[in-house]
Amino acid sequence: MVEYLKTKKGYFYKLKKNGEKKRISQEEYNKKNKTRKNKTMIGGGRTEQEIIDELKTKEKYDEWISLGSNFGLTSDTLQAKFFLVRPYMYYDVDGNIVNVSMITRTYRPDVDNIAVFKQYYVKDPTHVDQSTYRIVNVSESLSTSGLATCTGLAIIIGTKKFMTHLDANTPIDPIISAIDQIIATEGIAADSLNPIIYAGGLDSSLTLEKAKEICSRVGIPKTNYNIENVCMMDKVRI
Repeated sequence: MVEYLKTKKGYFYKLKKNGEKKRISQEEYNKKNKTRKNKTMIGGGRTEQEIIDELKTKEKYDEWISLGSNFGLTSDTLQAKFFLVRPYMYYDVDGNIVNVSMITRTYRPDVDNIAVFKQYYVKDPTHVDQSTYRIVNVSESLSTSGLATCTGLAIIIGTKKFMTHLDANTPIDPIISAIDQIIATEGIAADSLNPIIYAGGLDSSLTLEKAKEICSRVGIPKTNYNIENVCMMDKVRI
């Protein structure tokens, strides 16, 4: 099935079922849309114009534009498996917190769209940010996520837990120094440690080598660490 849509900048597109999008003339758009004017889109939700009309009626349109004019995607009517996973929280036009699968500036007629405003974000106290490391007591937890081209490294060292989220630009010398200091303080033999390396699901070969180099330089044998492949949406914990 083919859908015809108009962007906020006034361009017209033909959207095929396979996701291919082709720019078309306004004349073709008007001709194809004539008999569809009052129909809902493929996803079963509201049309782009209906969403914009609601924003204007509630005097929220200008604010929505200033925040990037973003749509949050769900599948309340379509029930597509991918869009049933909704890890992101945003405020909607009424100030309610809603869960969405992803954010886009382009209306998608194949799923349900809602206008979203600012992101609702509560930082996980266990989270290790990208290109950083954390050390906590063994009774506490550490976690990280978003390991696409990045790699995570987690180690229990005596009474301490260590975790780092490595990206392509993360300097490893400070990390090695921190691990060496914990090993010395705890009186632990490096060759008795069993790290877990979390390799991101995209091209994480560079950051994976960084994790291996860290282990090697602090004295942890290759036979001791376990490598787990994870996807970007996974949250890993120790």
